Amino acid sequence: MGVDAGWKAFDDAVVRSTIVGAFANAKAGVDANIWIHQGWAMRKTGSVQDRLNSAVDTVISRATKLVNAAVFPVLVFEGARTTHKKETHAKRAGAIGEKYERCYLPRILNEVRERGFVYVVAPNESDHQLKFMESSGLVDFVLTEDTDAVVLGCANVVHKVSWGVSTLKCNVFNRNNVRMPVDMNAVNTVVELMCVHGDAAVRLWAVASGCDYRDGKVPGLGPQTAFDAIVACIRSAGTVNIRSFVKYLVLKKVVAASDEDTQICKLEEGMAGFERAVVYDIRTKERRWLNDNTVLSANHSENEE
Repeated sequence: MGVDAGWKAFDDAVVRSTIVGAFANAKAGVDANIWIHQGWAMRKTGSVQDRLNSAVDTVISRATKLVNAAVFPVLVFEGARTTHKKETHAKRAGAIGEKYERCYLPRILNEVRERGFVYVVAPNESDHQLKFMESSGLVDFVLTEDTDAVVLGCANVVHKVSWGVSTLKCNVFNRNNVRMPVDMNAVNTVVELMCVHGDAAVRLWAVASGCDYRDGKVPGLGPQTAFDAIVACIRSAGTVNIRSFVKYLVLKKVVAASDEDTQICKLEEGMAGFERAVVYDIRTKERRWLNDNTVLSANHSENEE
């Protein structure tokens, strides 16, 4: 899941690498729920138990391959559902995979514990937990297929791992590969938008064009048209925020004037999904907000092993 544009939007900052060697002695924050879904999907036929076994095998075998590559994995599992991704959850709700993920997670955690792997059950979304762990120095990179990690601000995101290849070939998004454009007034890619105008502009692009954290995108906008509109808005107003962006869309008749307030509210809700979240600090065993130091509650050892 993630932004509708997929990884292609961030190609300018992605290089091909290998986990073996390149990430030796590093700690990886792993989005384990994606492995669960992939393992479940690998078993096209068979009983629920067969698919569960496939999911367990996928999580354990991939974590073991990381250990064999001298990488220390911290497996992150999703916790309670959030309203910010209600549309995404609704799409999954009727699928066996979603029922399985929620009901059989204890079985997977037991298997993980028995093999001695470190794990964290996030208070809510794994995306935010992974961002917190990386920015806090608890892990060196994030391993996920979800582009939301980039939009949230993760610096090093490993994805598209070739698990059948001995060197574990992979793609790596690295913020060190983000380069300032020669002409600051000519922003042509999402990566350049990130570099010149920051993560907030990229989050607005993601929410407006379609992502997990919005209950439907802005009508009439896709990844390219949303990007073009944001760049044009910046050129016109000198900056971009939700209100100026929607007013620009109204001016260009993309959004009806009567719908202006509704779209502003929806975009604000989507942006809040990225920027306001509860995470778990494994050092202090406290739950806190992602973007500030406010402690919500302490002694939550059930979130980890």
